Amino acid sequence: MFDDVPSDFVPVVDAQRRPVALIACSRRPGDSDALHPALVVVPASSVAEVALRAMTRPPGERFLPLVCCDEAGRYLGLVRVERLVAELAR
Repeated sequence: MFDDVPSDFVPVVDAQRRPVALIACSRRPGDSDALHPALVVVPASSVAEVALRAMTRPPGERFLPLVCCDEAGRYLGLVRVERLVAELAR
C-alpha cells in the first residue's frame, strides 16, 4: 500500500518512532499550519476501513497522507489517499 512517490509530508516521530504529527515539506519558518495531525492506521486494517476513516476527518485534513504503524505504534510508512482510491477501484 506504500508508494515510491515522494510525499509532500514527512512524519514527526517521538523517541520511540511513534508519529505525533505530519509536517509539510514546503513549510516556511513561522508557518502556523505546517504541522498536521497524524491519522494512524495499521497494516491489518482493510482498505475500505482506512478510506472511511480518512474521509471522516475535517475537510482540510481529508486528503493528507495516513501514517501506517506497526502494532507497537512505530512508524512504517505513509499511505496516500490517492492510493486508497486506486485500491478501492480494483
